[in-house]
Amino acid sequence: LASALAAIALALAAARSPGRLRVALASAVALGALPLALGATMLTVAPYVYEAPLHVCPFCLLRAEARFLGWPLYGALLFAAAHALGGLLSAALARSDATRTAFAGFAPSRMRRVAAGLAVALALGAAPVLGYALSSPNASLFR
Repeated sequence: LASALAAIALALAAARSPGRLRVALASAVALGALPLALGATMLTVAPYVYEAPLHVCPFCLLRAEARFLGWPLYGALLFAAAHALGGLLSAALARSDATRTAFAGFAPSRMRRVAAGLAVALALGAAPVLGYALSSPNASLFR
């Protein structure tokens, strides 16, 4: 959660002021947050979807019983990863005047898309946890 929120904040800051270092840092943090997001999907989201603490299969989220939650969730993570990689590569390649000019137009859109992808993934991952908390108010899934 903290890494996703930090990546979103850095991506939005880099979109407002797209310097090469800022975009590269935001992209690297976003790419570093993605494995953590996949781990959280297996260890938190999947158990709450199935209401079984030992059900940590990420592929079961692609099934109908999980309301096909995995498709948009993994799609949002892939979307964020692709645009973070684009931001990182564009920051690395923006060395001449022509590429810096192109970078100034390209980087803000990549960073906004990274933030949007991570925000969608965060919301989709939080939905089952919040749904369980509302439907079972004083019950813990992991006790």
